[in-house]
Amino acid sequence: MKSVAWGSVDWHGLYLLAREQGVVAIAFDGIQKIFDAEIGVEVDMPKMLKLQWISHVSNIENGYRKQYAIAKELSEAWAESGIRTVCLKGLVFSLYYPVPLHRECGDFDCYLMGQYDLGNRVAKQLGAKVMTVGGIYTVDPVVGGHDGLRTTIPNG
Repeated sequence: MKSVAWGSVDWHGLYLLAREQGVVAIAFDGIQKIFDAEIGVEVDMPKMLKLQWISHVSNIENGYRKQYAIAKELSEAWAESGIRTVCLKGLVFSLYYPVPLHRECGDFDCYLMGQYDLGNRVAKQLGAKVMTVGGIYTVDPVVGGHDGLRTTIPNG
């Protein structure tokens, strides 16, 4: 393995910046290519930081799976009620990433084709908490035993 002087890299600062920007897993994907034996580079990232980063990536992947499951369950319930759902931004865009699970998603933005009242009734039936804030319904689903996904449904 070829050794390269990576000592000038502020690995901790890079991790903090990636965390601040919400790209921890995506940044680690790039770093992982450096770790790849095929490239033949030895990197001197501190072991504890590498383990912390790997753990954070694992948490992001688990969170993505959880959000995806909730969004799927909610979208299926809406479809069964005759509501056409258009998913916007975040979760749906992640499908275009090399590793979709590495796209950190905050909320699940969707448009219910003007059927937001019915959509929120369906969400409530699944156990979601529905609030109206400034003309936008915000749904905090606790669907199928899951929690932690905020769904924003434009009013209109």
